[in-house]
Amino acid sequence: MVALLLLFAFAPPQGKTLVAPYIQLGENDQAAAKSVTVVWHTASANALPANYKVGDAPWQTARSLSPRKVAFGRVPTHYVQMSEIHELSAGASVRYEAGGKSGTFIAPKAGDTPYSFLAVGDIGRGTPGQKKLAGVMADQEADFAVLLGDIAYPNGRLMDYRNYFFPIQNADTNSPTIGAAVLRNTLTIPVTGNHDTAFRNLERYSDGLAFYAYWLTPDSGPKMPLKIKGTPAQVNALNEASGGKLGRIGNYSFSYGNSRWVILDSNVYVDWQHPAMREWLEGELQKSQSATWSFVAMHVPPYHSSKTHAGDTNTRAIVDLFTKYKVDIMFAGHIHNYQRSLPMKTDNGSMTLDRAFDGKSITQADGTIHIISGGGGGELYDRAQGDDPTSWQSFTAQLKSVHSVTRVDVKGRELMLRQIDADGRTIDEIRLTK
Repeated sequence: MVALLLLFAFAPPQGKTLVAPYIQLGENDQAAAKSVTVVWHTASANALPANYKVGDAPWQTARSLSPRKVAFGRVPTHYVQMSEIHELSAGASVRYEAGGKSGTFIAPKAGDTPYSFLAVGDIGRGTPGQKKLAGVMADQEADFAVLLGDIAYPNGRLMDYRNYFFPIQNADTNSPTIGAAVLRNTLTIPVTGNHDTAFRNLERYSDGLAFYAYWLTPDSGPKMPLKIKGTPAQVNALNEASGGKLGRIGNYSFSYGNSRWVILDSNVYVDWQHPAMREWLEGELQKSQSATWSFVAMHVPPYHSSKTHAGDTNTRAIVDLFTKYKVDIMFAGHIHNYQRSLPMKTDNGSMTLDRAFDGKSITQADGTIHIISGGGGGELYDRAQGDDPTSWQSFTAQLKSVHSVTRVDVKGRELMLRQIDADGRTIDEIRLTK
């Protein structure tokens, strides 16, 4: 009876938009032509394409892509609609309409044009903290946002997205008790976390692994073995929903402004000590050498000071490459608070810290700064540690256990990083120059 009630509760009205539009990179890494993909969900395969206008130019029709059929689990079959807005002028202001909803965004920027972005993880919990922080994120009017994993709790299921992510991060109104329209107005970059894809068992959660159905990423990652438990029909349906790219989604790279980003799947099913995986990562970091700024984003941080998840250290296998290729900032979630490290360099297991850097008078960093921004909405970790620096590891410069989001403003060879809490207050700030 409960299962039947759930089925009816999620049964979509035919012909209706189920999820309002949200803005993604699509499969383009932005290194050359600038484009975005408008994504929304419908009950039927047939849908009108998105319409858009750039500045004061006339309205145009975006290029429709084939919808992706989502037909696994108990959530009724639905379709991920996609319209690509391509050949955009870098930094153009774009208005669009899709699925009966409208929004605005800034086309990906290029060169030394100033830009801003947000970074936050562990977000889709449905908590008061998440709802309040969504309004802060919307008020920032950043050019793009990086979601640092654990996007939809508790198990990354289709229903989890419907319950705890989309209604809050893409609400029709900006309210501290409801959420805000962040996704439809901000280009969003997804990172997969353990609550998203680590539990790879469709026999237990038949609508799990929704990350692969709902996010589009540049097609630049290495192909990995699937290692998903489920019947052939279940795995095939999930692969169909991913556009046939189930083994590639999760690791990718893209360019934005004067920066190059590498996005990593840090879950334990990925062996970052495998020669093929290290070779791919090293090749991507080599490409970053031509950019002014090199950023890496993943879910599980290599180092942190929290007592919670103290043993999660699998990503330390790749920090030597961060040092070798001079990654400027590594962004992670997983730890439900905010932490900023001193600039760090690692080699053969040894660590060197740049203790002179203070982000105020001394702004050139000798090493990679590790930012943990996991206070997006989940229950906060180790609150007492924020007031007890004696409990921090030697590499930790700041720790705040509050719901908060990272904002970075880049202007040429200078950036400002601010941590902003759910009340809109700046709780940490550093300046970084080259």
